[in-house]
Amino acid sequence: MGKGTSASVYRGIDAVTLQIVALKEILITEPLKRDMLQMELKALEGSRKSLDKGDWAGERSCILGYYGAFLDAENNNAYMVMEYMENGSVEDVVKLLWKVKEEGGLGEDVYRKWVVNVGRDLFGGMRDFHR
Repeated sequence: MGKGTSASVYRGIDAVTLQIVALKEILITEPLKRDMLQMELKALEGSRKSLDKGDWAGERSCILGYYGAFLDAENNNAYMVMEYMENGSVEDVVKLLWKVKEEGGLGEDVYRKWVVNVGRDLFGGMRDFHR
């Protein structure tokens, strides 16, 4: 589905639930990077437990679903299993809507409202995650 400087994302199927998931494969060869990843995974695990218990305020959280992680120490890879977003990344959706707007299929006011809502949700998710 995508590839960055230190990670690749694949589409997969949860063998238990048969749900489509995103599988993020992260190469972790540097000790500092490994330590940072462990801290991030602990935070994600804590947020998942809080969401499961309904501890967070608001009708919904803006955080992408996180299902778990595992390590392949032999190959220096960590894997995160997350919610699959059918329309791609936020960047993909913004680019698509920009193209539609530029071609006249979406008014400027509608586009601006959409961007404001996405920004609010992204920052809301960041706020919730860092509580």
